[in-house]
Amino acid sequence: MPPDPANTVETNTRLDVGIFLADALTGAFYANDAWHDITGIRDDAPMETFLGRISADDARSLRDLFRGRNGSGVRGVLVEYSHPDGINRMFQIDGMAVGGTESDRYAGALVDVTDHRSARAILLEWNTVAQAVMDNIPIGMIVIDAGTRTIEQVNPSAVTILARPEADLVGSVCHRVLCPEPEGFCPACDLAQGSMIREHVVLKADGTQVPVLKTVFG
Repeated sequence: MPPDPANTVETNTRLDVGIFLADALTGAFYANDAWHDITGIRDDAPMETFLGRISADDARSLRDLFRGRNGSGVRGVLVEYSHPDGINRMFQIDGMAVGGTESDRYAGALVDVTDHRSARAILLEWNTVAQAVMDNIPIGMIVIDAGTRTIEQVNPSAVTILARPEADLVGSVCHRVLCPEPEGFCPACDLAQGSMIREHVVLKADGTQVPVLKTVFG
């Protein structure tokens, strides 16, 4: 005999994850204490209250999830939730239909990922700023994979200095397009000079040497 859903949920009350079982057909809903703590819901119709605090589109996606309409196996949705404390939260809900892909019963887990999403947004913002700096700074900047010695990224100023199309530079081995030194004698990678600032030359497409003040960060 399968375990009582209520007892199953009760065994998970110590987790920092909201565990729940939802029956879309009967409206029955069981959840551990963590689910109620995370959502701030403690009334007699918790799932309907929850659905009322997310967008209509998210609510439809969640109902489809509960009815197994998103396929077999573990499935989930990310929803923005209007928390009773007045602060919007981002919840990740994952789980699976119980009893087959067309079952009306769904066992799931709810996690508050608001802080994670915020950290990711900050990282993306910093990446955007860094890219803007690289694209607009009047200094040639080139990103090279130290292991393969291939050029991964160049900014517009570097393209201008080297007089080569970006497509010709990216993916090329650096010593063939940047330095006159033969392969195996790179000051930074082969001669263990590491980070440095010194007068140097780089090569244009026609072989012309261009004097530069070269800075290497390893």
